[in-house]
Amino acid sequence: MKKTAAEKKISKTSSPGFGLVEAILAMSLLSLVAAVFAGALIYGQQSAFSAGNFSRAVFVAQEGLEAVRNIRDEDFSNLEDGFHGLVIQDGVWRLTGEPDTTNIFSRQIEISAVDANTKKVVSTVSWMGMFQPGQMALATYFVNQQVPSP
Repeated sequence: MKKTAAEKKISKTSSPGFGLVEAILAMSLLSLVAAVFAGALIYGQQSAFSAGNFSRAVFVAQEGLEAVRNIRDEDFSNLEDGFHGLVIQDGVWRLTGEPDTTNIFSRQIEISAVDANTKKVVSTVSWMGMFQPGQMALATYFVNQQVPSP
């Protein structure tokens, strides 16, 4: 059987090793695309996990400031300068000497005097996430409301 001119042209341009090169290039390209998608998926999961931890840390820090507000409302003199933790005793918030821990979150309350009737309170929350540690802080000022206004 005689080959046509088109068949002769095709057979002259293709070599036996060319199919193997095409297969290797196709597998390399497919592997690269799969790696990019896997990386994007992992990064997205890490970001969502970190955002969830940060949101929970904000809640723990806000809870700390509200607890200090309750302590201030009971008696302003209970707000002693220094670093504290929080504990509930007999249904009432109290300052402790050590940071308190809730799940993976460690909360420390820093109280410092601005003047005789004003305290600056910083609620710092730190945690060890699955991928990296995190820390955030909220601050506010509390005024002695038991002092009459001039």
